Amino acid sequence: MFKRQLLICTILCIITFLMSCSDSAFNEIELSSSVNGKTVYATRDQIFVITLDVHADGGYNWTWYDGEDVNNITLVDINYTPPEGNIDGGTAKQIFRFKAEKTGQCFITLVESRSWKVDVEPINTVQFRVRVR
Repeated sequence: MFKRQLLICTILCIITFLMSCSDSAFNEIELSSSVNGKTVYATRDQIFVITLDVHADGGYNWTWYDGEDVNNITLVDINYTPPEGNIDGGTAKQIFRFKAEKTGQCFITLVESRSWKVDVEPINTVQFRVRVR
């Protein structure tokens, strides 16, 4: 009898713990520049994060171009992580966090460029399709 009560108590504790965990931690899609040219499938309210190397010490940064077809996702935030250590010329990280809002599809285009050099092609471009189900 005691073993059965202990088992039931343990199962209830595990269920309670899992229910209290943040849903977003299990629901996030982690992406990198390797997503270029591919399709990402997301569900409504799902967060997807793309982390990109940025040559910030050369004056570069990533910019998101939201076209007319971008009506089913929103940009939640953009974060920047400096290079590890005190290294000149190190590669930093720029992190874009998006949220899938409603069913549909769109293209996300991110370009790495120097914002003040308008007539110069970007040094990197990442474009991918997002389909929200």
